[in-house]
Amino acid sequence: MDQETISFAEEQYLYYTKRAKVLEGILIDRMGYKPKTINDKLLLSIDQKIKEYEKKA
Repeated sequence: MDQETISFAEEQYLYYTKRAKVLEGILIDRMGYKPKTINDKLLLSIDQKIKEYEKKA
């Protein structure tokens, strides 16, 4: 692989790793614990709970 491809891959890895850490921090703050895995199913479940709560308020 050429150096440009490797550099791009490293930048993308760092960018998405930072985003994941921010998301983990928010979930820990809101849920009180870090979920074992963070996937679409978990995020959709949380979104649904928020929407249900907003309807009640």
